[in-house]
Amino acid sequence: MHNATPAPVVSNPTPVSTPQSTVSNPQTSAVIAEVKNDAVSNVPPKVKKGGWGAAASAIIPSLPDLNTIYDNNSVAKEGDEPELIRGTEQREVSFNQFIVIWNAYAEQLKAENKINLYTMMTTTQPRLKGTLIEIDVENGVQMDVLQSAKVDVLNYLRVKLQNFALDLQGVMMEFTVSRKPYTSQEKYQAMVTKNPLLDTLRKEFNLGLS
Repeated sequence: MHNATPAPVVSNPTPVSTPQSTVSNPQTSAVIAEVKNDAVSNVPPKVKKGGWGAAASAIIPSLPDLNTIYDNNSVAKEGDEPELIRGTEQREVSFNQFIVIWNAYAEQLKAENKINLYTMMTTTQPRLKGTLIEIDVENGVQMDVLQSAKVDVLNYLRVKLQNFALDLQGVMMEFTVSRKPYTSQEKYQAMVTKNPLLDTLRKEFNLGLS
């Protein structure tokens, strides 16, 4: 008998990892970078110590104080108002001297198209009582116009007349309402007021009133 020959042992080869070459793609890199940027932009900002109030106060400007604004406006308005010129000189002023300067200022107002004040100064003649100037006004509107222009008028008159004691005052005019005569007696009395001789003729001829 022949002895059996043993079968040869075959060893499996160990797999060898082959390094893969990495190929860079420009478009892929750009997409990845954009995704990273979006991810970073969506992250809320970190709030520093102090909370959201501190962050909001840093963003919102501080509001001005309303009381300060009101006070500043009040000072500006007060500064815009004319001031009365004062002095120690008090020369004696006659009415003729006064009325010339008064009318000159009225004409100046007319040239400046300040018709309301011009009309008031020229409609009735002013009165000079020592250093007090009185001018008649017809209503409250004219009184307000006079009060608004009083300082300007006095400054002009005081300098021109060299008397710093001059003052200006409006006098409200009083209007008496006359009722139209209605009866025969009232009509006759109105006619007699205009012509007193009419009553003398009535008595001479013994005429009565119907």
